[in-house]
Amino acid sequence: MHARKTPDMPEVLRSGPSVSDLRRHHTRPPAPRFSQQMMQLGAVASNVAFAVLGGAAIGYGFDWLLGTKPWLFLVFALLGLVGGLVSLVRQTRALMREQGESMRGVPPAPDEPTDEQNH
Repeated sequence: MHARKTPDMPEVLRSGPSVSDLRRHHTRPPAPRFSQQMMQLGAVASNVAFAVLGGAAIGYGFDWLLGTKPWLFLVFALLGLVGGLVSLVRQTRALMREQGESMRGVPPAPDEPTDEQNH
């Protein structure tokens, strides 16, 4: 048995980037898994609910102590709602910024259309 000789590859092809280098350059970082995203959204939603419940509990306690039922209950429940919504907006912006930074500066994969191709 004799070995079959393969033709020599031209120097230009040998010195270029490898296929794995090209793939590594054109792939995006892995997106967070669905379960991780759902846990983050659940944490944001529970923060709003606990802010409202905490405000309502504080208001109920002050109403009980001062005999002003139901006014302080309502005031503190509304303050809890406002605080929870502010927290919701801040956390949502942080999650969106985090996701945007992970995608920034990475060129689209070869099979994905660019913005210029969509218009």
